[in-house]
Amino acid sequence: MSTARPITTEDREQRHELLLDDGTRLAYRAWAPDRPTRRAVLLFHRGHEHSGRLRALAEELRLEDRWLLAWDMRGHGESGGRGTDFGFARLVRDAEVFARELERRHGIELSETAVVANSLGALVATAWLRDCGPPLRALVLAAPAFRIRLFVPFAEAGLRELARLRPGARITSLVRGRWLTRDRQEARAYDEDPLVDRSIGTRLLLGSLRAGRRLVREAAALRTPTLVLAGSADRVVDLEPTLTFVGRLGARRRAFVRHEGMRHGLFHEQGRERLVQEIREFVLAADDFEAESPAVVAREEEERTRRELEALEAPLPALSLRSLGSVAARLGLQTAGRASRGIRIGLEHGFDSGVSLDHVYRDRAEGFGLLGRALDRRYLDAPGWRGIRERRVLLREALNRCLDEVADEGLPPRVLDVASGPGRYLLETLAERPEASARLRDFAPANVEAARELACELGLSERVVAERGDAFDSEALAAVEPTPSVAIVSGLLELFPDDELARRVLSGLAGLLPPGGRLIYTNQPRHPQLAVIARTLRNHRGRRWIMRCRSQAEMDALAAEAGFRKSGTLATTDGLFTVSVASGRVSRRPSCS
Repeated sequence: MSTARPITTEDREQRHELLLDDGTRLAYRAWAPDRPTRRAVLLFHRGHEHSGRLRALAEELRLEDRWLLAWDMRGHGESGGRGTDFGFARLVRDAEVFARELERRHGIELSETAVVANSLGALVATAWLRDCGPPLRALVLAAPAFRIRLFVPFAEAGLRELARLRPGARITSLVRGRWLTRDRQEARAYDEDPLVDRSIGTRLLLGSLRAGRRLVREAAALRTPTLVLAGSADRVVDLEPTLTFVGRLGARRRAFVRHEGMRHGLFHEQGRERLVQEIREFVLAADDFEAESPAVVAREEEERTRRELEALEAPLPALSLRSLGSVAARLGLQTAGRASRGIRIGLEHGFDSGVSLDHVYRDRAEGFGLLGRALDRRYLDAPGWRGIRERRVLLREALNRCLDEVADEGLPPRVLDVASGPGRYLLETLAERPEASARLRDFAPANVEAARELACELGLSERVVAERGDAFDSEALAAVEPTPSVAIVSGLLELFPDDELARRVLSGLAGLLPPGGRLIYTNQPRHPQLAVIARTLRNHRGRRWIMRCRSQAEMDALAAEAGFRKSGTLATTDGLFTVSVASGRVSRRPSCS
């Protein structure tokens, strides 16, 4: 009588792939649960590696009651993009698209999902959580690469110069299997694995270094229950930033465990049984964690970000260096700065005005003479304005996808922008979509007139209505006719720190959009020049331009409170701005992600 062989993780393994928007193919492995469930664990591998090296971890976790899904990140394993030049932000975007596709394909729910990630994968998972705000149940970070050891003095400066001189250049990692684990068999398996690629693009490496510093600074914005694991003998990443990150985490439930003697490849180390058990227990415990309601998240995040706002609003000591520096900067803008067209527009209309934004979108340096054009180019290349232009690309992408989807729902392709400014990106999109129409509303008459002129210039006058309207009048919004199928709130809520104003806009649109309609909303989770802007520039109301950066979790909570269900978020490089899509009332198919 023969004995049946036990069913292993390899037996249950399914191989899948998906095609990304740029044509890149992502490969992933799936291990199905014993019974139907919406719970899942997503596994993120470390840099250079691939999902196949997580097969043993998937088996050792013994979580057969939920989906286990492991991907090959772009440029890794069997996924496309190997040898190509891409940045860290591209991996974060891939993670968001990948996870939303898993929801559609396998019926998982991100609010019932944990992420277990190692090294670079842990950095990508943290950035995804920070920038896109997925409602994860739990996060496990093993040896997160918040600061990669480069060993060579001034290596980062050298990498920047190499990237400038040779775009797309790649370097080879010095790390070998023995640096990752004391287990000789595991070390040999790493060294001999044909899918392990020890090279890395300079653009990705530099982006990872910047992201690591940023995410440690911004850890207070992360509320997801988090377990952080580290090895005391890790020679690949530094432990100090990890300890700082844990100390700053905003999550109520957080834990840190350092395993003595373990090296960087924690999932392949000797004696990892206890570590795997810690992960298993944390993931299982997260099933019973009570999810915070959108109202609680919005209230608590409002308290945190309002403290940051109050610090910006507080006057500086009159004779302090920062105060004198701000006076000198304002004087420079009012004198030599006027040679720049962008600065001149900002001084006359407000640096946050629609007219100013239109100049930023055009990205053409203009001014009086060579000095004026040079100043304007420097002004246009400021980090915030670069992010605004990148946000514009994401807005057009989201709008095109949503127009396609509402058409599939059988809805007329009508767009409403509640605070459009001149509406350049929207009108340029409509010029390529002859079936669509739009209503552009703005409180400033100059913006309304600019929108009309641009619509006429593009030959869209018959399909576009530009009118004056108050985005914060929820009753007026709910009464807009004809009813749009896509509504846009772009660049508005970032300018107004009062959450009650945001609630008015979102509640008005929740009452307006039909079943299957889409909401596109933007957010500014961070800005590197908040203090400089607050002390130097004026807004469209002639007051100090003081911005409040809401975390993505806070912004999503406000949308959820109004009755919207987010289906996806895309973030600009370095996470300055985000573009999210949500549905209001029940739709017959998933929204764009």
